[in-house]
Amino acid sequence: MVNISIVGSFLIKIKKDTIMFIEYNLQKIEMFVKLIQFFRSRLNTHQTSLRSIIINDMLIMGTAINLTASSLALTVMIQTDNAILTTLIHTLPLPYNIFLVIAVSRRECEHKSLLISIAALWFMLMIIF
Repeated sequence: MVNISIVGSFLIKIKKDTIMFIEYNLQKIEMFVKLIQFFRSRLNTHQTSLRSIIINDMLIMGTAINLTASSLALTVMIQTDNAILTTLIHTLPLPYNIFLVIAVSRRECEHKSLLISIAALWFMLMIIF
């Protein structure tokens, strides 16, 4: 005969593990949804200001991400002499850079050609460095 208390405690442990697993996955899903909302707000012309995209996203965060990736790629190149890995690390921020240029070009404003030129210049500089 099986002891009922052992079976009950085993089921409670399974239930707690399942709940913890579900909560963990819900947190990941919430983070993914917030990430999607961030990208949508940048592409939607009415949710985020152009100034915020250019100054905060492009010039501050984008440059920091690119400089970090380039520094890491340079470190990997010096330590391992692996050109493929170095190139991969250096080009990792490229999709985000393209996204930022597209987000700037979708905006309608009076100085659109100037802003697109600034975004294109920044993009070329980030590819080089």
